[in-house]
Amino acid sequence: MPNPHIPREVQVSAEAMKWAVEQAPPMPAQLVATLTALAYHADRYGQGAFPSLPRLAAMACKAERSVRRDLRELEDLKLIRRGDQNRTLRLPADRRPVVYDLAIEIKVPGG
Repeated sequence: MPNPHIPREVQVSAEAMKWAVEQAPPMPAQLVATLTALAYHADRYGQGAFPSLPRLAAMACKAERSVRRDLRELEDLKLIRRGDQNRTLRLPADRRPVVYDLAIEIKVPGG
């Protein structure tokens, strides 16, 4: 049962956050903050994360250019992939962020 005292977006992303922090395969340390920030915006299945680049950069305490590089590297490592881009159709075309899904099916037992 959802806790009414915790914002819905935090409750929904708890499983994705757990994966990013505890169960994701090893990765270069500089990618962890970006992956965690992305996981915060995903649903419980690790899907549908589409924060803006400035939001990701602020959460990861990085420059937008660094976050773009991190996202490319996370895709290359197959830890994230492009998700259903239709989730952002309600946004103006020139302001649509990329929708990402996390590869939460890939887990390292024990973290």
